[in-house]
Amino acid sequence: MEAASCGLSSTFFSLCPWCLRPPRIVPQDVRNLAFPPCATASRLRSSAAVSSVYEIPLGKGHNYMSSGVASAIFSGWQVGGIFAKYTGLPIPHTINVNNENLGGGSVRGDFVRSPDLPSSERSIDRWFDTGFVVPSKPGVISNAGRNLVRAPGRVNFDFMMARNFKMPWERHEIQFRFESFNFTNTPNFGSPNTAVGTPAAGRITQASDPRRIQLALKYVF
Repeated sequence: MEAASCGLSSTFFSLCPWCLRPPRIVPQDVRNLAFPPCATASRLRSSAAVSSVYEIPLGKGHNYMSSGVASAIFSGWQVGGIFAKYTGLPIPHTINVNNENLGGGSVRGDFVRSPDLPSSERSIDRWFDTGFVVPSKPGVISNAGRNLVRAPGRVNFDFMMARNFKMPWERHEIQFRFESFNFTNTPNFGSPNTAVGTPAAGRITQASDPRRIQLALKYVF
Protein backbone atom coordinates (compact mmCIF):
# COMPACT_ATOMS: atom_id res chain seq x y z
CA MET A 1 0.00 0.00 0.00
CA GLU A 2 1.22 3.48 -0.73
CA ALA A 3 -0.24 6.91 -0.27
CA ALA A 4 0.88 10.30 -1.46
CA SER A 5 -0.38 13.84 -1.39
CA CYS A 6 1.03 17.02 -2.81
CA GLY A 7 0.18 20.69 -2.97
CA LEU A 8 1.45 23.68 -4.90
CA SER A 9 0.64 27.31 -4.32
CA SER A 10 2.04 30.56 -5.64
CA THR A 11 1.40 34.26 -5.30
CA PHE A 12 2.28 37.15 -7.51
CA PHE A 13 3.22 40.80 -7.21
CA SER A 14 0.81 42.98 -5.30
CA LEU A 15 0.82 46.60 -4.16
CA CYS A 16 -0.89 48.21 -1.23
CA PRO A 17 -2.75 51.43 -2.15
CA TRP A 18 -0.79 53.45 0.37
CA CYS A 19 1.87 52.84 2.96
CA LEU A 20 1.44 53.17 6.70
CA ARG A 21 4.21 54.58 8.82
CA PRO A 22 4.33 53.31 12.40
CA PRO A 23 3.35 54.32 14.98
CA ARG A 24 0.80 56.55 13.21
CA ILE A 25 -1.89 54.56 11.42
CA VAL A 26 -2.21 57.13 8.63
CA PRO A 27 -0.94 57.38 5.05
CA GLN A 28 2.62 58.62 4.63
CA ASP A 29 1.29 61.58 2.62
CA VAL A 30 -2.39 62.41 3.22
CA ARG A 31 -2.41 64.53 0.05
CA ASN A 32 -1.41 61.58 -2.12
CA LEU A 33 -2.84 58.22 -1.05
CA ALA A 34 -1.21 56.41 -4.00
CA PHE A 35 2.27 57.48 -2.87
CA PRO A 36 4.48 55.60 -2.44
CA PRO A 37 3.61 52.10 -3.74
CA CYS A 38 4.81 49.15 -1.69
CA ALA A 39 4.62 45.38 -1.40
CA THR A 40 2.30 43.79 1.13
CA ALA A 41 4.09 42.11 4.03
CA SER A 42 2.52 38.72 3.29
CA ARG A 43 3.45 38.64 -0.39
CA LEU A 44 5.29 35.49 -1.49
CA ARG A 45 6.63 35.36 -5.02
CA SER A 46 6.21 31.59 -4.98
CA SER A 47 5.79 28.69 -2.59
CA ALA A 48 5.62 24.94 -3.00
CA ALA A 49 5.07 21.99 -0.68
CA VAL A 50 5.02 18.27 -1.44
CA SER A 51 4.34 15.48 1.06
CA SER A 52 4.25 11.70 0.68
CA VAL A 53 4.08 8.47 2.64
CA TYR A 54 5.15 5.15 1.11
CA GLU A 55 4.92 1.64 2.49
CA ILE A 56 7.97 -0.39 1.49
CA PRO A 57 6.72 -3.44 -0.51
CA LEU A 58 8.72 -6.05 1.40
CA GLY A 59 7.77 -8.69 3.95
CA LYS A 60 4.47 -10.30 4.79
CA GLY A 61 1.77 -9.76 2.14
CA HIS A 62 4.27 -8.83 -0.58
CA ASN A 63 6.16 -10.76 -3.26
CA TYR A 64 9.59 -10.34 -1.68
CA MET A 65 10.87 -11.45 1.74
CA SER A 66 7.37 -12.62 2.65
CA SER A 67 8.45 -15.26 5.17
CA GLY A 68 11.15 -16.22 7.61
CA VAL A 69 13.66 -13.91 9.26
CA ALA A 70 13.62 -11.45 6.35
CA SER A 71 9.86 -10.98 6.74
CA ALA A 72 10.24 -10.33 10.46
CA ILE A 73 12.84 -7.63 9.77
CA PHE A 74 11.39 -5.85 6.74
CA SER A 75 7.60 -6.11 7.14
CA GLY A 76 5.51 -3.05 7.87
CA TRP A 77 8.04 -0.25 7.24
CA GLN A 78 6.93 3.13 5.94
CA VAL A 79 8.95 6.12 4.79
CA GLY A 80 7.70 9.62 4.16
CA GLY A 81 8.63 13.23 3.99
CA ILE A 82 7.56 16.82 3.50
CA PHE A 83 9.49 19.12 1.15
CA ALA A 84 8.78 22.84 1.24
CA LYS A 85 10.32 25.77 -0.60
CA TYR A 86 9.32 29.41 -0.16
CA THR A 87 10.65 32.71 -1.36
CA GLY A 88 11.41 35.33 1.27
CA LEU A 89 8.85 37.80 2.59
CA PRO A 90 9.11 41.56 2.06
CA ILE A 91 10.31 43.36 5.18
CA PRO A 92 10.32 47.07 6.14
CA HIS A 93 13.37 49.29 6.46
CA THR A 94 14.30 52.58 8.08
CA ILE A 95 17.05 55.14 7.57
CA ASN A 96 18.87 56.79 10.45
CA VAL A 97 18.60 60.36 9.13
CA ASN A 98 15.24 62.15 9.50
CA ASN A 99 15.01 65.35 7.47
CA GLU A 100 11.22 65.42 7.19
CA ASN A 101 10.51 67.40 10.37
CA LEU A 102 7.14 65.75 10.86
CA GLY A 103 7.35 65.27 14.59
CA GLY A 104 8.80 61.82 15.13
CA GLY A 105 8.28 58.36 13.70
CA SER A 106 10.60 56.35 11.52
CA VAL A 107 11.45 57.39 7.97
CA ARG A 108 12.48 55.40 4.91
CA GLY A 109 14.49 57.91 2.85
CA ASP A 110 14.45 58.55 -0.89
CA PHE A 111 14.58 55.58 -3.24
CA VAL A 112 17.74 55.38 -5.40
CA ARG A 113 17.86 51.84 -6.82
CA SER A 114 16.70 48.31 -6.15
CA PRO A 115 17.98 46.80 -2.88
CA ASP A 116 18.30 43.36 -4.53
CA LEU A 117 21.85 42.11 -5.07
CA PRO A 118 22.94 39.47 -7.59
CA SER A 119 23.17 36.06 -5.93
CA SER A 120 26.95 36.06 -6.52
CA GLU A 121 27.30 39.19 -4.34
CA ARG A 122 24.79 38.33 -1.64
CA SER A 123 25.97 36.95 1.71
CA ILE A 124 24.89 36.98 5.33
CA ASP A 125 27.21 39.96 5.85
CA ARG A 126 25.64 41.95 2.98
CA TRP A 127 22.23 40.60 2.08
CA PHE A 128 20.99 43.69 0.24
CA ASP A 129 22.40 46.90 -1.24
CA THR A 130 22.40 49.28 1.72
CA GLY A 131 22.75 52.27 -0.62
CA PHE A 132 19.30 51.78 -2.13
CA VAL A 133 17.93 54.77 -0.18
CA VAL A 134 19.39 58.14 0.85
CA PRO A 135 18.10 60.81 3.26
CA SER A 136 15.42 63.08 1.81
CA LYS A 137 15.91 66.79 1.37
CA PRO A 138 15.15 68.92 4.45
CA GLY A 139 11.41 69.36 4.94
CA VAL A 140 10.49 66.96 2.11
CA ILE A 141 8.61 63.68 2.64
CA SER A 142 10.78 60.74 1.58
CA ASN A 143 9.54 58.68 -1.36
CA ALA A 144 10.77 55.14 -0.60
CA GLY A 145 7.98 52.61 -0.23
CA ARG A 146 7.47 50.06 2.50
CA ASN A 147 8.70 46.44 2.41
CA LEU A 148 11.25 46.93 -0.37
CA VAL A 149 13.80 44.52 1.12
CA ARG A 150 13.17 40.80 0.78
CA ALA A 151 14.24 38.34 3.48
CA PRO A 152 15.92 35.03 2.60
CA GLY A 153 13.72 32.22 1.36
CA ARG A 154 13.36 28.84 3.01
CA VAL A 155 14.02 25.29 1.85
CA ASN A 156 13.21 22.42 4.19
CA PHE A 157 12.85 18.64 4.04
CA ASP A 158 11.43 16.62 6.94
CA PHE A 159 11.88 12.84 6.85
CA MET A 160 10.26 10.02 8.77
CA MET A 161 10.53 6.24 8.95
CA ALA A 162 8.02 4.15 10.89
CA ARG A 163 7.03 0.56 11.56
CA ASN A 164 3.98 -1.00 13.16
CA PHE A 165 4.50 -4.09 15.32
CA LYS A 166 1.41 -6.29 15.75
CA MET A 167 0.55 -7.25 19.33
CA PRO A 168 -1.08 -10.55 20.37
CA TRP A 169 -4.36 -8.74 21.00
CA GLU A 170 -6.68 -7.66 18.21
CA ARG A 171 -6.23 -4.05 17.02
CA HIS A 172 -3.26 -3.50 19.32
CA GLU A 173 -0.03 -2.23 17.78
CA ILE A 174 3.19 -0.55 18.81
CA GLN A 175 4.48 2.00 16.32
CA PHE A 176 8.15 2.93 16.20
CA ARG A 177 8.95 6.26 14.53
CA PHE A 178 12.19 7.88 13.44
CA GLU A 179 11.72 11.54 12.54
CA SER A 180 14.19 14.14 11.36
CA PHE A 181 13.28 17.78 10.91
CA ASN A 182 15.43 19.70 8.42
CA PHE A 183 16.84 16.31 7.43
CA THR A 184 19.33 17.81 4.94
CA ASN A 185 20.55 20.31 7.58
CA THR A 186 19.97 23.17 5.12
CA PRO A 187 20.74 26.58 6.68
CA ASN A 188 17.64 28.82 6.65
CA PHE A 189 18.67 32.32 7.63
CA GLY A 190 16.59 34.92 9.39
CA SER A 191 15.83 38.47 8.28
CA PRO A 192 18.67 40.96 7.80
CA ASN A 193 19.06 44.15 9.80
CA THR A 194 17.27 46.84 7.78
CA ALA A 195 18.30 49.96 9.70
CA VAL A 196 20.06 51.70 6.80
CA GLY A 197 22.90 53.95 7.86
CA THR A 198 23.93 51.81 10.84
CA PRO A 199 26.98 49.48 10.90
CA ALA A 200 24.76 46.38 11.14
CA ALA A 201 22.63 47.20 8.10
CA GLY A 202 22.35 44.29 5.66
CA ARG A 203 23.71 41.70 8.08
CA ILE A 204 21.99 38.48 9.10
CA THR A 205 22.78 37.25 12.59
CA GLN A 206 20.22 34.49 13.13
CA ALA A 207 19.03 31.26 11.54
CA SER A 208 16.33 28.66 12.11
CA ASP A 209 16.98 25.33 13.81
CA PRO A 210 19.54 22.89 12.35
CA ARG A 211 18.75 19.21 11.83
CA ARG A 212 16.79 17.67 14.71
CA ILE A 213 16.22 13.95 15.22
CA GLN A 214 13.73 12.24 17.49
CA LEU A 215 12.67 8.66 18.17
CA ALA A 216 9.23 7.73 19.44
CA LEU A 217 7.09 4.76 20.42
CA LYS A 218 3.30 4.87 20.21
CA TYR A 219 0.90 2.28 21.53
CA VAL A 220 -2.24 1.97 19.38
CA PHE A 221 -5.33 0.16 20.65
